[in-house]
Amino acid sequence: KIFLWLPKYYGEFIVKETGLMEQRKLENEATVTQTFTLIALYFDLTIAISVGLEWVIHDSITNLIIPMTTAMKSLTSSDKIIEIKRQDRSDEISDIGRIGSSLQREDDQK
Repeated sequence: KIFLWLPKYYGEFIVKETGLMEQRKLENEATVTQTFTLIALYFDLTIAISVGLEWVIHDSITNLIIPMTTAMKSLTSSDKIIEIKRQDRSDEISDIGRIGSSLQREDDQK
């Protein structure tokens, strides 16, 4: 008699477990989709931040170098009376400006 009810409960167990497995499968697929979406979003955000930082850094360096290059070109040409700006900083660009000023003073003394 014990074995007579076993197939009935086993069948119900299989149906119930199959339903749970399908539900978990759908939840896992949703989690994977959400994870891939977040990865793509964070990747795009990282690229955007990197490009923004590159633009800011490039702009700040270029804004220092272009006037210094113009001043050095003027110093090497016939225009010896120029103002070399940004010598008060403590970076390489200011060092170049101070060297240019000392060259300008040497030319003035000759």
